[in-house]
Amino acid sequence: MGGMEKGLSFEEFIERAQRETEITEDCEMYKAMQTINGRWRLVVMYQLSKKESFRFGELQKSLPNITKSMLSAALKELEGNGLVSRVQYNEIPPHVEYSLTDKGRALFPIFYELYRWLSEYPPSPRAAKKEALADDKKSQVLGMGARVRDSQQGVLLHPPLRRRAS
Repeated sequence: MGGMEKGLSFEEFIERAQRETEITEDCEMYKAMQTINGRWRLVVMYQLSKKESFRFGELQKSLPNITKSMLSAALKELEGNGLVSRVQYNEIPPHVEYSLTDKGRALFPIFYELYRWLSEYPPSPRAAKKEALADDKKSQVLGMGARVRDSQQGVLLHPPLRRRAS
């Protein structure tokens, strides 16, 4: 969809999309998807939409299945795309706060439409089971001494430690 037009109606958008034979890097939809695409980007943005700002640790606690490095990477990518603002406070103790920019908040209607879509088309039981199995496998892979956050209870689970061989 070359050349973004602000006054494009939904019908014109659909008609134009159907005329396209391929997606290229200069396509607006491709650019939009690349901006928000990523395993944690939408989840982080949705969580940031709930408050004026979050400190890093507070945001990580509110997203129980994300690691510190994954959250840091997602925030850097979102900041680079102009969707998230990072403000560093040089006081004692120093801290950083993250919030959505106006560009990021402009995605609120999309979050609402996703909510409506999910209400009308809930995930199949098979998809939910597949996700649960993936979470179980992930916790097994983490191994000895790993801390796994139970997303249902919000508590940290510690797998049993292995005994040393004598």
